[in-house]
Amino acid sequence: MKIVLASEYYYPQTKGGTEMYVHQLAKQLILNGHDCLIISLSDDSKEDEYDGVKIKYIPFLKGEFQESINPNNLYYLMSIIDSFNPDIFHLHTLSPSLGANHLLHLEKNGYKTVFTTHLPNFTCNRGDLLRNGTDVCDGLVEYNKCMSCELNKLGVKNRFLSRILIEFSKYKTIRHFFPALSGVYNKIQQINIFKNIHKIITVSNWQKKVLALNKFVEEDISVVRQSISSDCILDEKINKVHSKIRFGYIGRVVPEKGFHLLYSSLKDLPINSYQLMVAAILSPSHFQYYTKQKELISKLSSNWIENIESNEVISFLDQLDVLLVPSTWLETGPYVIYEALARKIPVIAFHRGGAIELIENQVNGILVNTEQEFKKEIKNIVSHPETLDHLISNINLTRTTKHLYSEMEKIYSEII
Repeated sequence: MKIVLASEYYYPQTKGGTEMYVHQLAKQLILNGHDCLIISLSDDSKEDEYDGVKIKYIPFLKGEFQESINPNNLYYLMSIIDSFNPDIFHLHTLSPSLGANHLLHLEKNGYKTVFTTHLPNFTCNRGDLLRNGTDVCDGLVEYNKCMSCELNKLGVKNRFLSRILIEFSKYKTIRHFFPALSGVYNKIQQINIFKNIHKIITVSNWQKKVLALNKFVEEDISVVRQSISSDCILDEKINKVHSKIRFGYIGRVVPEKGFHLLYSSLKDLPINSYQLMVAAILSPSHFQYYTKQKELISKLSSNWIENIESNEVISFLDQLDVLLVPSTWLETGPYVIYEALARKIPVIAFHRGGAIELIENQVNGILVNTEQEFKKEIKNIVSHPETLDHLISNINLTRTTKHLYSEMEKIYSEII
């Protein structure tokens, strides 16, 4: 088969869970004799290669109204597609520069399309599936409800003003001159487009339930989880638990990842009882938050490194006793939990999103409901490190990239 995997972000320009998922799938497809091409976005490059995988780029959109059904970079995409002539076009991210309208055009031109949703933003315009940024939402997309939540994010707290803006936003002319009011309308249009493609793939069960709630045909939805290379999975943990407990964090330093909870949870512990190891990724849009958190962490017993390469993650994890995943939004994994479990590292995470599907509380990890519980469990581990031995003994991750490939290859074959 000839497969295009399309993603707004991909190696070597960026690195994260979606990039890893796409790369693992591409490598397995190539290993099994399929012709695989990555399409990504760049204004500076036309093509590249990473770890034996070919990449072609299309430019970002230039100053265009988002509701356009003919994105002004569509020509570049179709030039690549018509030349490569894939059996399957598989999209992994959503943005105006590579998203629903591009997929709609491919469908109209007879190409078989698949979409994997890696983030809550597929149905949630806020991107976190948190009602007004605090409470977990049921995921049902309703215009007035979602628009109220979106306005709350934009800083509109007055209910009367919010109701007026919701009614105004239903007019196309208003949305055209005030694009900030167009997000929910565009999201609903986008959802309707995706109801007509060949296959929707989620990476967690909770996402599938949200799609079913929004009237997607359940038979058209498959769950294909993230995976780990088999050579990364340990039978036994390499190191014993350290006398000075080593807590770790890997990922973007942004508010929705709950990074600020690390300082507040550790600052009152004896300085000689723990070490916090941070592998940070800077998100430019949260530079001020990043700088503040880095300064606070420096006051703890800590070690801060930045932008580690994907091939360095395993060696970083092997130094830890516990991985902290304090995300306040609904993660679809996150991928770092798979990596930690593969290395027999217990995880403390919030009882929401994908973490619930990977961790059984007090069996192979710890799930908490509140910030107070998060702090309490960290303190408990410092006081009773022997509890980690029980958690480690119950970690058993067996899902490898071969599982990812076999499940996806079956879906592709059924579509063709």
